[in-house]
Amino acid sequence: MLKLTAKTAALFSLALAAAPGAAQAALGPDAAACNSGTGPAILVNVNGFKARTGNIRVNVYGSDASKFLERGQYVRQINLRVTRGGAMPICVAVPRTGRYAVAVRHDVD
Repeated sequence: MLKLTAKTAALFSLALAAAPGAAQAALGPDAAACNSGTGPAILVNVNGFKARTGNIRVNVYGSDASKFLERGQYVRQINLRVTRGGAMPICVAVPRTGRYAVAVRHDVD
C-alpha cells in the first residue's frame, strides 16, 4: 500500500518536473494534477516494456485490502496506448490524501 499524505502528494506532483533531465511530462487524462500540483495525485512511472504495443491500464485502489484487484472496486482507472519509447509517467488523480494500492497491467495486443 502507498500512503499518500499532503506532503507526499506534493512530492509526487513535483517529482517529474523537478527531476534533472526529465524527458517528458506526466501522461493521461489526469496529467494536470501531476504537472501543476493542483490536487492529490499519484505518479506511476511504468518502464521495462518487452513490447511497445497495446495498452497500459493503471488501477488505484483504496485502503480496504479486501477490495484490491476486485472487479470494479478501484478508486480510479486510467487506460492509455503504450508510447513508442521510454518510460511512461502516468498521473492518476485521487480524491484525497490517504492510503492507496496501485496495479498496472500491460495488454500487449
